Amino acid sequence: MFEKLWQYMKKVTQWATHKPAEAIETGVISTLTAIGATAVLYLIVPVTALATASGVLGGTLIGVRLINRGLNDYSREQEQTLLALSATQIANLQADIDIQNARLYALTTTAEENNKIIQELQRRREQELEQNLNAELHGAPSLNNSPIIAVENPIVTQGMFSRSEVKHRRAPAAVSLSSNVNANY
Repeated sequence: MFEKLWQYMKKVTQWATHKPAEAIETGVISTLTAIGATAVLYLIVPVTALATASGVLGGTLIGVRLINRGLNDYSREQEQTLLALSATQIANLQADIDIQNARLYALTTTAEENNKIIQELQRRREQELEQNLNAELHGAPSLNNSPIIAVENPIVTQGMFSRSEVKHRRAPAAVSLSSNVNANY
């Protein structure tokens, strides 16, 4: 009995600190009035002790009921506040996700564009090398006079010319072709 009363008093105190105006207007005043009235009646009219005790009990129950109602209202308000906070947090998280998606899309687009640029540069380089090679091949009267002989690539020079011919027919150092291009021709 005392434990339940103590729990109610704790709730009343908590509720009264958050909503003092409502606490004063509702349950606390009711309970205190019932207890005070009973004490006065107990002193003045001892014969009606049973009636006053039932009045105290009724007043206390009404007060406790009002306090309970106030606590329920308070818990509903807290729940709505938490729901509002949750909705705000969800909206903020969604905004963060949208921003991250936009950044990721920008990075992906940039990477794709960079790959296209690199592929285009490689294609141009290969085309340029091929044009240079074709120009050198078609511009020379024979394969023996071609500057390709000057590149010391075993695949190209092996078995075609003697070492002395290759040694004497070197092209200037500025002419350099990759082994892949030489191997293809």
